[in-house]
Amino acid sequence: MPKRKLTIIAGCQQDENGVIHSPYGAFNPVTGEGLPIDAPPEFMEQALRDLLHEGLDSGPARPFDWDELERMKFGG
Repeated sequence: MPKRKLTIIAGCQQDENGVIHSPYGAFNPVTGEGLPIDAPPEFMEQALRDLLHEGLDSGPARPFDWDELERMKFGG
């Protein structure tokens, strides 16, 4: 997640750890942890739409090099 504070969903803020703080509680959009299931359906639909648009607007997919990740994490 980006190390910046940004508004993804109207009325919500995302912190440096990627957790979104909403009027219905805090949740992680990647893992779903803390997902506010008691939030109105309209809020959840808008949240999904906003997160999808953020992903689409982030640009084309980049190739992932698993070996490079292992070198960075474990050396070698």
